[in-house]
Amino acid sequence: MASCEIVDRNKIPFPVMANFDTGKMDQAEIAKFAIAYARNFNKNPLLISWICKKEGTCGPQNVCHEDGSFWIDYAIGRGADLSVVVNDWDYVFVFKKN
Repeated sequence: MASCEIVDRNKIPFPVMANFDTGKMDQAEIAKFAIAYARNFNKNPLLISWICKKEGTCGPQNVCHEDGSFWIDYAIGRGADLSVVVNDWDYVFVFKKN
């Protein structure tokens, strides 16, 4: 699997910054917080893709290719229009407003 990275922050659609204590939370728990935060901007956001900078992982994992930014290309190709950036780019969750 290719390593995931944020190649160009300017590609991230409508990034909103969210800062909260992730402490011992796993990624699924952090995603729940990001979804709740996204609801401040849209009643029913659809999570399309994500990245965890610390672990170098991203998803969805079934669309992997050699370019580490595939996760954002995948989201943009599906109409992404909102991103929740957690704790200074530690995590990015990309949504489509429904």
